[in-house]
Amino acid sequence: MKKNSKNAVRRASKFRFMYVKTLIILVFCSASILSIKLEASDAYLDFVGVTPYSEKPTVFKGLDGKTYRNFLSLAQAGGANTVRLGFNLDGRISNKNSYDQARLGMSLKMNVIATIYLSGKGDSFKQSLKIAEAESKLFIENLNSKNIRPALITLGNEINHGKPENLSLWTSYEIKDQGDIYERVAQTLAATARGLRKADYKGDIGIHIDRSWGGFYQKMIQLGYEDFQVMAISLYPKWGDMKTSVEQKIAKMKPVIKNLKRRLLVLETAAPYKSKRGGYATQDWDKGMSIVSPKGQQTHLEKVCDLVRDLPDEMGLGVITWGSDLTTGIHKWDHVTYNRAQV
Repeated sequence: MKKNSKNAVRRASKFRFMYVKTLIILVFCSASILSIKLEASDAYLDFVGVTPYSEKPTVFKGLDGKTYRNFLSLAQAGGANTVRLGFNLDGRISNKNSYDQARLGMSLKMNVIATIYLSGKGDSFKQSLKIAEAESKLFIENLNSKNIRPALITLGNEINHGKPENLSLWTSYEIKDQGDIYERVAQTLAATARGLRKADYKGDIGIHIDRSWGGFYQKMIQLGYEDFQVMAISLYPKWGDMKTSVEQKIAKMKPVIKNLKRRLLVLETAAPYKSKRGGYATQDWDKGMSIVSPKGQQTHLEKVCDLVRDLPDEMGLGVITWGSDLTTGIHKWDHVTYNRAQV
């Protein structure tokens, strides 16, 4: 891709953010002290961001003495230009916190990536498609009424796992009598995208899968769903796949990027961590990561940013860290992210 033919996300961006070479936050839970280091180079990624999980108000204080009233202010000061947020479309779960975080992010001149989850309502799969289209259309109308303009919308979360919570009940392996699951996924994605477009959403749409299952994107196109411009992946060192490193996973995506001409976004990433008992979580261990510490987080993020930035023809869209604000006492998943101290 030539520099003068950037995609819709880049055209819509008001700011050309520098590629974040180093972005570290050291979290000391007892004192709520964080330090930030940032170095930039001429190369850049469109999205360099965070995924806040906690709804608990938390004040952070940097080693420079400056106090940040919330996590996004801290992340933005450290160089993050994007926040990823989840929205449930079933009407039973409040999206207030996500709307509040989106408005805060936009006030800080940050891009908003919205991940949407369908209700899965409907007495039949055919009926569920009509509901999915209506839900996504209403979602955009709600965003517009709140003056929230997402730079990217991703449909579901790691939808290749085929669990009800990843996208919809009707796109899960648990449904046995409604035909091929891939056909159901493709039709559900198409219906959801139609709803977005009917509400006059002109931005990019992404599909989020776990790891480098590039064949999943190809399968969606073969089954008739083509309205996605971004391939979003989760990229963890060894997590769930002890046979390949992050470098190998990115290498597997390169021919897919070339063939499908879609840009790649690492929507989730994180380095190895220690459990509260002090032991290593080996399923998340990369032999090249010798330091399980804030320094290890830095090393991992630099490596992932370099891998995405260096994709041919500027096809690397960005890197978003997962669970960026999780520290002891803030969220129910603290046992997963204890001592990660990442952004």
